[in-house]
Amino acid sequence: MQQLENRDRCELWPGNEFDWAVREVEGQSGGLISIWNRKLFVKTSLWHNNGLIVVNGRWIEDNGELVIINVYAPCSSTEKA
Repeated sequence: MQQLENRDRCELWPGNEFDWAVREVEGQSGGLISIWNRKLFVKTSLWHNNGLIVVNGRWIEDNGELVIINVYAPCSSTEKA
């Protein structure tokens, strides 16, 4: 996953009522993307690190706090260490 352009993201999610967080490719590990509907979930903060995206926000329907965690783990046991 190289640099994603807005039009590329639009191909992944119909319409334009979405937001996203991206962790670009590093070395041979795959990148991560989290996409959500802005009409349902409002991001309040975002944190990312190697192989991890954490999105904090508010679920609009019941005004509840929600944390979305997207994790990438290598398949090789030596890379996991």
